[in-house]
Amino acid sequence: MVRGEKLLEKFAGEKREIINKKGTFIVKAGPGSGKTLAVAVKLSLELKEWQYSTRGIAAISFTNVAWQEIEEKLRSEFEVANGLAYPHYIGTIDSFINRFILLPFGHLVMECSSRPEIIMNYEPNAMGNAECFKSQCRLKDISYDVYGNLICHNDRSHFKNCSQDHRYCSKVKENLHKKGYITQTDGNYFALRILEEYPSVSKSIAYRFPMVIVDEAQDTSEIQMRILELLLDNGVERLTLIGDPNQAIFEWRTANPDVFLEKTSKWDTLPLKENWRSSQRICRFTDRLLDGTCKSVAMNEDVRDFGFEPQLWGYDKDQPLNYEIGKLIDRFLSVCLDSEIGLSKDNIAILVRGKNIINEIISGNSQKDYSPWRERYIINKKTFRDKYKIHYANVAKSKYLFDTGEFYDAFKLFERTIAAIILGEEYINLNRIKECYVNIGLSEWRKQIFRVFINLPETNIDLGDWVTLANRVLSEFDKSLNLKGFQMKIKRSSKENDYKKLRFEDIFGSKKGDDRYTLGTVHSVKGRTFEAVLLILKEKSAKGKYSSMIDINLAKEEEMRVVYVAITRPRRILVIATPYTDLKMWENKFQVQKQKSIFDF
Repeated sequence: MVRGEKLLEKFAGEKREIINKKGTFIVKAGPGSGKTLAVAVKLSLELKEWQYSTRGIAAISFTNVAWQEIEEKLRSEFEVANGLAYPHYIGTIDSFINRFILLPFGHLVMECSSRPEIIMNYEPNAMGNAECFKSQCRLKDISYDVYGNLICHNDRSHFKNCSQDHRYCSKVKENLHKKGYITQTDGNYFALRILEEYPSVSKSIAYRFPMVIVDEAQDTSEIQMRILELLLDNGVERLTLIGDPNQAIFEWRTANPDVFLEKTSKWDTLPLKENWRSSQRICRFTDRLLDGTCKSVAMNEDVRDFGFEPQLWGYDKDQPLNYEIGKLIDRFLSVCLDSEIGLSKDNIAILVRGKNIINEIISGNSQKDYSPWRERYIINKKTFRDKYKIHYANVAKSKYLFDTGEFYDAFKLFERTIAAIILGEEYINLNRIKECYVNIGLSEWRKQIFRVFINLPETNIDLGDWVTLANRVLSEFDKSLNLKGFQMKIKRSSKENDYKKLRFEDIFGSKKGDDRYTLGTVHSVKGRTFEAVLLILKEKSAKGKYSSMIDINLAKEEEMRVVYVAITRPRRILVIATPYTDLKMWENKFQVQKQKSIFDF
């Protein structure tokens, strides 16, 4: 008997009902409820009985971490050696939409002549128009709602008050789409249009996947949910949505937990409240963010009665942050050792809300800016966006990749960048590189590109010196390649940031943390479990001060849901660190007595 079958024998109550249920339904799963294991069990049983050779199960999740965990469970616990191989599918909802809807059929609604190409990081603002530039309107933040109306996902943008009626960004997006370029959020919208305008596509996908399971369904967007509805209307026989609206923390990626909640009021909904992750003390503590709407019950006998009471620590926000954080971490690691928890990346997590604190912990300098490329320039007191910013970065990165042994990726990136410079565009389809060598042939083109590339200076020197030497090389080959006078540009140095002195490792290298713990944002560890977690909060979150949102219901405030996700990660030890100025507020929220700060021990 394999381990999975032994686990199955123990399944009762909530999980057993989920595993046995057929048709279309929702699982509303709390943190640590074992939903990943339940999904794996359900899939393993379905695979044993599956009778189709060309039709399969689609297991979809919102993140790579989530679907990979499901497949790992299938392999390790249930001996499904090939995972969900053909005819089945497992992956993210975006990859599912891209593979089966957008990429093969996108040209039908985008009016482009070839297969669409997804641009993941389209940075420039809308058209260089003054209002677009000053108001932080960036094209990558602008997309469409379910009705085709132009919308913006950046709260800081001036988009809603635009006096230009969005004609600049609308025109740019239209031109990009006709060339075949598309962002992922746009891609979901066009996938919806495909299914609406071509019902035969919906029917073929529904026939291909008669059973669909969607994990982390609280993070789906309105458009993604509508796509699932159309597939259901056109033949999907069984659809299961699994999620927890209290853990919806991807609204900045168009997620909308309301569409999941709406379904819970219309479809059969099964609860999954048992907590198999955390101690009862942690369960009781985290429930206080839910205003008593859910009472988690600790089920894991190994940690259920662990004696550590979650704590709130204070730190001085007016002192150097790297010093204060260092004190926090040292004290926290001591607490872990006292509780006989080994120091490792698997056991311990230091979580933060933003990457700026991570840079502080790693580098000890929160003021350092590791993005040195010129973004704008001024002519006659008018500010213009530098359209070559992406090329500055890619020329330098390609040489760094070459010097670190990534020869193929290095030359591929450099070739595409030089072609874009020659064609005078920021992004180009790979097919357009042919325009650069149509008269000289591919072999001669690559010889010329390689000559430029190999003559660029090595990246073991300061950035300022490298740019000076690189520009000499680019000038030498300017006429032969028609580079149109392209020269590398970096920002002006300041007291806080001397860009000329940056090293390439600072810009492109992987910044290593401490092997004694995992250091990351809350979003990066969603779905993971640790023995101990220290959550470090500032006075402000991405959307304002915590004091203005701490009493708002979780359903209506994403920033508080981020906190909830963080504090539901640990099994045994939980500590939240906040500025002294906020400590009393958090103590009241979690109904804890005043505790000593970490510096009072």
